[in-house]
Amino acid sequence: MEKESIICKTIETKKNKVEAHFNRFLNNISEEGLKRKNHDIAEVLRKDGREKRFAEKRFAEKREMPELNIELLPNMNIDDLSECAKLIDSPILQQVHLGVLGIRKMVSNYNKSPIKKIINSGVVPKLIDLIDKEKCSPNIKYEAAWCITNLAMGNFDQVKYLTDNGVIPKLLKLMQSEQDYLKDQAIWAIGNIVCENIMFRDMALNEGVLESLIKILEVTSDANVIKEGCWVISNMVKGTPPPPFEKVKNVRFRVSV
Repeated sequence: MEKESIICKTIETKKNKVEAHFNRFLNNISEEGLKRKNHDIAEVLRKDGREKRFAEKRFAEKREMPELNIELLPNMNIDDLSECAKLIDSPILQQVHLGVLGIRKMVSNYNKSPIKKIINSGVVPKLIDLIDKEKCSPNIKYEAAWCITNLAMGNFDQVKYLTDNGVIPKLLKLMQSEQDYLKDQAIWAIGNIVCENIMFRDMALNEGVLESLIKILEVTSDANVIKEGCWVISNMVKGTPPPPFEKVKNVRFRVSV
């Protein structure tokens, strides 16, 4: 009996120690500490949500576009990158259109956009040239700008490849188009470029993109152009380090709605 009593006392002592340790642990967690921890968790969740929404915002997958009156020619496969590149070199505008359309479909796959493969194919400078080529139809320019919009979702080096091939001045010219859907797509593409890195933001500022955007927003009533334009401006006036004050001090405009 004495031995059993000793064992029971030992168990009780250990139990009391565990309870005392747990109570000290609870007492050390202040209300302020819990609030701070909950705030940190919520901030992480909000950041993840913002990054996901931002990526979706940059990616052009489904858009309303003008009706296309084109048909596939015999034995034409616009799912093949090399075939599309050949079509873009064609003197026949219908085939050029089909080639650009094929590439646009490739880069419109959010999870499997083959940006590296398309850049390595050498077709990107041709897409950039189509953006403001006089003989090209508005629909070809639109498809080419759409391609650039999603190619600008790439990494720093991939976006730099676009800017090294003169994409910003071409898009700036497309922004001056009479058709709102061309303005909208050009603005969206520029937005994707400038938000990748402050170097591209400063390039766009030096090209006069901000001033052109403000002029467009002051006269347009197109909801998409206004939305995209405001989003791009918000990306052009922020960053670390911030843009030169002289470049952004006149960001005041009124929109027509």
